[in-house]
Amino acid sequence: MSQVTLLPEVEAFLARQHGHFIDGQAVASSGARIAIVNPATGQTVASIASATQADIDAAIASSQRAFSGAWANTTPAQRGELLLRIADKLLEHTEELAQLETLQSGKLINISRAFEVGQAAAFLRHYAGAATRITGETINPSLPSFNGERYTAFTRREPLGVVAGIVPWNFSIMIAVWKFGSALATGCTSIIKPSEFTPLTLLRVAELAREAGLPDG
Repeated sequence: MSQVTLLPEVEAFLARQHGHFIDGQAVASSGARIAIVNPATGQTVASIASATQADIDAAIASSQRAFSGAWANTTPAQRGELLLRIADKLLEHTEELAQLETLQSGKLINISRAFEVGQAAAFLRHYAGAATRITGETINPSLPSFNGERYTAFTRREPLGVVAGIVPWNFSIMIAVWKFGSALATGCTSIIKPSEFTPLTLLRVAELAREAGLPDG
C-alpha cells in the first residue's frame, strides 16, 4: 500500500465518525467505538461504533418494511436490473473500494482490486441473471383415484423475508455480495453484519447501492 497514493475520497471517508447504514442512510450510534487497525502496519485507520440493541431493532424494522413495501412491489426483472446497476457502481469505484479494503485488511492492493471489487461485480451480475429464472415445477401426483380423476400439483418459490448475513474479515465485499446478492435476487431483503475488523468497505457499498436505486431498508 505504500506505493499507492490515497484518493481524496478515501481520506475523506476514513475521517468520518462511522456508525451504521440503516434505512437508506448513515446513522450515528451511542455504541462503544471500535478501532479499525491495518494489520500490515499496525496503524489505526478509522473507528466504527458497535451496534446497540436499538440499532439492531431499527435495522430489522426497516428491512421488514421494505420487504412488505417497496421491495415487494418489484418484479424479478427489475431486481435483476438493479443488481446490474450496483455491479456497475462497484466497478466505477474500484480504486476507492480497493484502497479502503487494503487499509482495513492489510491485503495486497491488486488482490483488493481483482477479488474484492472485480469478482464482487461478477457475482452480482450472476445473481442479476438468476432473478428472472427462479421457477417452480408442475407434477402429476399419484394420488388414489375414485372416479378416474387425475391430479396436478405445482410448487411456487416465494421470498422468505429479511435475511441476515454475517460476513468474515477476509473478503468483506465479495462474501457480502454472495449473501445480499442472492437474497435480493429472490425478493428477500437483507441485513449484513460485517466483521468488526473490516467494516468500512460495506458501509461504502451500501451508499453506492442506494445511489444505484436500491430502496431504503
